[in-house]
Amino acid sequence: MSEMPPSPFAPPRTENFTAVEGPGGEVPHTAIEALRKTRPWVIFLSILSFLGAGLLLVMGVFVGLLGSMGSIPDTPGMPRGVMGAIGIFYFLAGGLYIYPGVRLLQYGLSIGRLVQDRQPASLTRALELQMRFWRFMGIATIAGMALYFVGIVVFAVLAASGVLKP
Repeated sequence: MSEMPPSPFAPPRTENFTAVEGPGGEVPHTAIEALRKTRPWVIFLSILSFLGAGLLLVMGVFVGLLGSMGSIPDTPGMPRGVMGAIGIFYFLAGGLYIYPGVRLLQYGLSIGRLVQDRQPASLTRALELQMRFWRFMGIATIAGMALYFVGIVVFAVLAASGVLKP
């Protein structure tokens, strides 16, 4: 009788890993390598987040100031002061981009620390920072979806009431 292949749903066996022994225990070499390979992308996305935040902050100040001074003509049919509000929105969005950039940078640095010392505590710290990033992104996504819904409802009410004219 032939032997059945292992189930794809079975947990991995410890003999599949080459572990690195440290004072706090073992950290699988494959785990360190997987995180090491993602580190450049984590740092890259962190830098892009900071650049995006800076761009949004500058745009927010620029559009807000020009809109409030009346330098940007209002679009016909659009209530006065909308450009200033858009500038404030850009500024706030830029501020929100900073937090995930910081979290990604901390995560990337903790991966570097893990690669250097290969300690279970460093692996735990890296995974905790990754969890905090994804938790923030999940909350931000839910908040964004709620804002989209509110925006659509407000736009529909304004359009139906005749405030927004084509």
